[in-house]
Amino acid sequence: MQRFLKRRIDKHVKGQEEAGRKEAKMIVWGEVTDGEDQTVSARFETADGYDVTAVGAVEAVSTLRSDATHSGFKTPSKLMETSVLEKLPGFSGIEML
Repeated sequence: MQRFLKRRIDKHVKGQEEAGRKEAKMIVWGEVTDGEDQTVSARFETADGYDVTAVGAVEAVSTLRSDATHSGFKTPSKLMETSVLEKLPGFSGIEML
């Protein structure tokens, strides 16, 4: 069954072409609240998700290799903080809403 499904995926599911990726963008939106009356929203744009994922993965490995003090589990945001955003292709800067 697994082999059958993999063949169907390979036959029918196609990734985005490189030309389409160059035109694509991703919009990231977030909102935080303090649990009372204060809410803050922001957003930013980057290139398509394929390119952003590739650059983000390389940056994560680079961060781990350059600093031996990292140990245990960390989310990407805890590992690289916001400085990685500026390295992402197509990063527009954070726009407060």
